[in-house]
Amino acid sequence: FELTGLTPGSVVHYRVIEGGRPGPDRTFRVPPAPGESFRFAHMGDTQFYEMANRDAHQLFTTLIRDFEPNLVVSTGDMVASERGGSGPDGWRYPEVGRWNIFFDVAAPMLAESFFMAAMGNHEEDAPYFWDIFAFPEPDAPAIDHYDFRFGSVHFIVLYTGSTGGWDADGILDSQT
Repeated sequence: FELTGLTPGSVVHYRVIEGGRPGPDRTFRVPPAPGESFRFAHMGDTQFYEMANRDAHQLFTTLIRDFEPNLVVSTGDMVASERGGSGPDGWRYPEVGRWNIFFDVAAPMLAESFFMAAMGNHEEDAPYFWDIFAFPEPDAPAIDHYDFRFGSVHFIVLYTGSTGGWDADGILDSQT
């Protein structure tokens, strides 16, 4: 769904109702108007292999929340995958359970900040990566890259890892 008529930079309170039961009161800040300042945070490599990785991801998302960014940008490798599977270039797609761990830890941060993600080599074109995230329209994702504006900043998100099954020259031409 699309929210319209919001004042740039304002705080919006919202509550998700599921099965007739309201969830907690949450807030987010509407993206700023061009020329206004904003805060953004960067994160990447939150892959889960063992509980120490989950704990580090939890600590980092807490630090991000304390910073109160308007936008969080992930450079990918949000989940772990490994070589030795039937995916592109022999990758084994990350299990849905690893996405569950990522979203369980990141949920409070994601509820408060806009989140934009790049695909990392550990997502490696997993079919559900494209189902999980809504990318800017009309042309994105244009084979592993896209761009968007947030306030006065133009972000360009590129995937430069393995391109198994894709036209690597076409990707580089399009990104250029």
